[in-house]
Amino acid sequence: MRVAIICGGHGLEQEESRVSARALREAAQALGHDATLTDWADGPQVVAEAAQAADVVYPELEDGGVQELLEALGVPFVGSGAATSRLCCHKANYKLKLVRHG
Repeated sequence: MRVAIICGGHGLEQEESRVSARALREAAQALGHDATLTDWADGPQVVAEAAQAADVVYPELEDGGVQELLEALGVPFVGSGAATSRLCCHKANYKLKLVRHG
């Protein structure tokens, strides 16, 4: 299976994302998958090309931007969608929503 792992970006946790993504790539390759890394900092066009060449995408960052692009492209990916990722990325807003809904 061709797995595109998207990581990095420009956020505060970009380096943690890259470290996790490298570990994911190694694990996927050890299981016989063709896994590649693409950095969100390289831009949406580069990410779109990598995503469209894969069978599945693993976004190893949760700001919602990558998920929004993948949804627009109709590319299958692992994890939450764009709206949920954006909400959960902003901890204060997420906490308020949880409190409102009990």
